Amino acid sequence: MKKQFLIYTLLILLGSCKFNKEGKEDDIKDINTLKEEVIDENIKAIKQGLDNFWEVEAPNGAKLLVNMDKIFYIKENPTDIDTSTRYFLHVTLMTGEKINLDFNYKDQELKSKNNSEYKDFAIAFRELPKEPIFSILTGQFNESGRIWQKVLHEQNFY
Repeated sequence: MKKQFLIYTLLILLGSCKFNKEGKEDDIKDINTLKEEVIDENIKAIKQGLDNFWEVEAPNGAKLLVNMDKIFYIKENPTDIDTSTRYFLHVTLMTGEKINLDFNYKDQELKSKNNSEYKDFAIAFRELPKEPIFSILTGQFNESGRIWQKVLHEQNFY
Protein backbone atom coordinates (compact mmCIF):
# COMPACT_ATOMS: atom_id res chain seq x y z
CA MET A 1 0.00 0.00 0.00
CA LYS A 2 2.80 2.43 0.91
CA LYS A 3 4.61 1.57 -2.32
CA GLN A 4 1.47 2.20 -4.37
CA PHE A 5 0.89 5.53 -2.63
CA LEU A 6 4.49 6.58 -3.37
CA ILE A 7 4.12 5.58 -7.02
CA TYR A 8 0.83 7.48 -7.28
CA THR A 9 2.32 10.50 -5.55
CA LEU A 10 5.35 10.54 -7.84
CA LEU A 11 3.21 10.18 -10.93
CA ILE A 12 1.07 13.14 -9.91
CA LEU A 13 4.11 15.18 -8.93
CA LEU A 14 6.04 14.44 -12.08
CA GLY A 15 2.93 14.98 -14.15
CA SER A 16 2.79 18.53 -12.84
CA CYS A 17 6.51 19.15 -13.33
CA LYS A 18 7.68 22.22 -15.14
CA PHE A 19 11.11 23.13 -16.31
CA ASN A 20 12.63 26.58 -16.47
CA LYS A 21 13.60 26.85 -20.12
CA GLU A 22 14.34 30.01 -22.00
CA GLY A 23 13.65 30.05 -25.70
CA LYS A 24 12.09 31.86 -28.57
CA GLU A 25 8.36 31.93 -29.30
CA ASP A 26 8.80 29.56 -32.25
CA ASP A 27 10.65 27.04 -30.06
CA ILE A 28 7.80 26.61 -27.54
CA LYS A 29 6.38 23.55 -29.31
CA ASP A 30 9.81 21.84 -29.36
CA ILE A 31 10.41 22.68 -25.70
CA ASN A 32 7.00 21.30 -24.68
CA THR A 33 7.68 18.08 -26.56
CA LEU A 34 11.09 17.78 -24.89
CA LYS A 35 9.57 18.39 -21.43
CA GLU A 36 6.96 15.68 -21.99
CA GLU A 37 9.63 13.22 -23.08
CA VAL A 38 11.81 13.98 -20.02
CA ILE A 39 8.84 13.69 -17.64
CA ASP A 40 7.72 10.43 -19.25
CA GLU A 41 11.25 9.04 -19.10
CA ASN A 42 11.60 9.93 -15.41
CA ILE A 43 8.19 8.51 -14.48
CA LYS A 44 9.14 5.26 -16.23
CA ALA A 45 12.50 5.15 -14.42
CA ILE A 46 10.96 5.80 -11.00
CA LYS A 47 8.21 3.21 -11.51
CA GLN A 48 10.71 0.63 -12.75
CA GLY A 49 12.94 1.29 -9.75
CA LEU A 50 10.06 0.98 -7.29
CA ASP A 51 8.78 -2.16 -8.99
CA ASN A 52 12.22 -3.74 -8.69
CA PHE A 53 12.85 -2.65 -5.08
CA TRP A 54 15.83 -0.41 -5.89
CA GLU A 55 14.73 2.05 -3.23
CA VAL A 56 17.15 2.71 -0.37
CA GLU A 57 16.57 5.03 2.58
CA ALA A 58 19.22 7.66 3.21
CA PRO A 59 20.19 8.80 6.73
CA ASN A 60 18.39 12.13 6.14
CA GLY A 61 15.09 10.34 5.46
CA ALA A 62 15.25 10.73 1.68
CA LYS A 63 14.57 7.81 -0.63
CA LEU A 64 17.40 7.02 -3.03
CA LEU A 65 16.25 5.27 -6.15
CA VAL A 66 18.72 3.93 -8.69
CA ASN A 67 17.49 2.86 -12.09
CA MET A 68 20.43 1.76 -14.24
CA ASP A 69 21.33 5.18 -15.69
CA LYS A 70 19.84 7.57 -13.10
CA ILE A 71 19.75 8.15 -9.38
CA PHE A 72 16.76 9.93 -7.86
CA TYR A 73 16.71 11.72 -4.50
CA ILE A 74 13.13 11.89 -3.19
CA LYS A 75 12.38 13.75 0.05
CA GLU A 76 8.99 14.52 1.54
CA ASN A 77 8.80 17.77 3.54
CA PRO A 78 12.37 18.79 2.73
CA THR A 79 14.32 21.14 4.98
CA ASP A 80 16.50 24.01 3.79
CA ILE A 81 19.49 21.74 4.28
CA ASP A 82 17.96 19.18 1.89
CA THR A 83 17.61 21.74 -0.91
CA SER A 84 20.48 24.18 -0.33
CA THR A 85 23.43 22.06 0.82
CA ARG A 86 25.64 20.55 -1.88
CA TYR A 87 25.35 16.84 -2.69
CA PHE A 88 28.27 14.56 -3.39
CA LEU A 89 27.94 11.65 -5.78
CA HIS A 90 31.01 9.48 -6.30
CA VAL A 91 30.63 6.56 -8.68
CA THR A 92 33.10 3.68 -8.89
CA LEU A 93 32.87 1.69 -12.10
CA MET A 94 33.56 -2.03 -12.34
CA THR A 95 36.85 -1.10 -14.03
CA GLY A 96 37.93 0.73 -10.86
CA GLU A 97 37.55 4.19 -12.41
CA LYS A 98 36.13 6.78 -9.99
CA ILE A 99 33.82 9.53 -11.27
CA ASN A 100 32.85 12.64 -9.28
CA LEU A 101 29.31 13.84 -10.08
CA ASP A 102 28.78 16.31 -7.19
CA PHE A 103 25.86 18.70 -7.69
CA ASN A 104 23.63 21.39 -6.24
CA TYR A 105 19.99 20.42 -5.70
CA LYS A 106 18.65 23.46 -7.57
CA ASP A 107 20.57 22.42 -10.69
CA GLN A 108 19.08 18.91 -10.77
CA GLU A 109 15.59 19.31 -9.29
CA LEU A 110 12.29 18.39 -10.89
CA LYS A 111 10.12 21.41 -10.18
CA SER A 112 6.46 21.07 -9.29
CA LYS A 113 3.75 23.70 -9.49
CA ASN A 114 3.26 25.64 -6.25
CA ASN A 115 -0.45 24.81 -6.20
CA SER A 116 0.13 21.08 -6.55
CA GLU A 117 -1.01 18.98 -3.60
CA TYR A 118 2.39 17.29 -3.80
CA LYS A 119 4.44 20.48 -3.60
CA ASP A 120 5.94 19.20 -0.32
CA PHE A 121 8.13 16.69 -2.17
CA ALA A 122 11.62 17.53 -3.34
CA ILE A 123 12.94 15.39 -6.18
CA ALA A 124 16.32 15.68 -7.81
CA PHE A 125 18.02 13.29 -10.19
CA ARG A 126 21.39 12.81 -11.75
CA GLU A 127 22.41 10.84 -14.82
CA LEU A 128 24.79 7.96 -14.09
CA PRO A 129 27.48 6.56 -16.38
CA LYS A 130 26.34 3.91 -18.85
CA GLU A 131 29.26 1.65 -17.89
CA PRO A 132 28.70 -1.06 -15.25
CA ILE A 133 28.82 0.45 -11.75
CA PHE A 134 30.44 -1.23 -8.76
CA SER A 135 29.39 1.27 -6.08
CA ILE A 136 27.97 4.71 -5.42
CA LEU A 137 28.87 6.92 -2.48
CA THR A 138 26.43 9.78 -2.06
CA GLY A 139 25.29 12.28 0.53
CA GLN A 140 25.56 15.93 1.45
CA PHE A 141 28.41 18.07 2.71
CA ASN A 142 29.23 21.60 3.77
CA GLU A 143 32.32 23.48 4.98
CA SER A 144 32.27 21.50 8.25
CA GLY A 145 32.30 18.10 6.52
CA ARG A 146 29.77 15.45 5.55
CA ILE A 147 26.24 15.84 6.87
CA TRP A 148 25.18 12.34 5.81
CA GLN A 149 26.33 9.64 3.43
CA LYS A 150 25.13 6.36 2.00
CA VAL A 151 27.02 3.67 0.10
CA LEU A 152 25.14 1.74 -2.55
CA HIS A 153 26.64 -1.42 -4.01
CA GLU A 154 25.84 -3.11 -7.29
CA GLN A 155 23.18 -5.35 -5.70
CA ASN A 156 21.13 -2.19 -5.02
CA PHE A 157 20.64 -1.40 -8.69
CA TYR A 158 21.37 -4.39 -10.94
